[in-house]
Amino acid sequence: MLLCGGIGYEAGKRAAEAVIEYAKPSLLIATGLAGGLKPEWTMGRTMVAAVVVGEATGRRFKTAYGEGTVVSSREIARAAKKRELASRFAADLVDMEGAAVAEVAEAHGLPFLAVKAVSDEMDFELPPLQEFVDAEGRFQSVRFGLWAAWHPRWWPAIARLKKRSDCAAAVLAGRLREVIAGWENQDPSRPFPAPEKARGTLGRSG
Repeated sequence: MLLCGGIGYEAGKRAAEAVIEYAKPSLLIATGLAGGLKPEWTMGRTMVAAVVVGEATGRRFKTAYGEGTVVSSREIARAAKKRELASRFAADLVDMEGAAVAEVAEAHGLPFLAVKAVSDEMDFELPPLQEFVDAEGRFQSVRFGLWAAWHPRWWPAIARLKKRSDCAAAVLAGRLREVIAGWENQDPSRPFPAPEKARGTLGRSG
């Protein structure tokens, strides 16, 4: 089951609770696009993270398997914020909903994975997107379009971000298929995939 939960902590938490109530899953996956916090995390690379950290609380959540660390920000991380997070946390990527989904998974005793694809590198400057996210975690595209129409200096960055996001989403879809198939085909005597198998499939460039 796939649920598009929206942007941010509260949206991620609501989505995870809704999936559990409706589908009674055996595994929760927080998935989506992320920003790189290290130079090697370039556009299109994917990660199945071993640890997700909540920026606001400092809580660390271990996933069922993986490598690397994702820090969940409470705001869309532009270049300055990414540099700040890189200095505060030993993290590879930044997302927004991973820690919220991890909290819900922990509360329900469910295994959890975080599968991410990089859409923007550490120094890629995003437009001011946060102000166009409403209280329900929905992106207000009409308002943003009107704002963008009056700020032509952002047009090249918006076009690049659209292209990057589409590319990263396509790579992410393929990685998710691999992760789900691997989980479904694992040895039922093992609670989680063997570490050797996990290492062999993580950190692959798109």
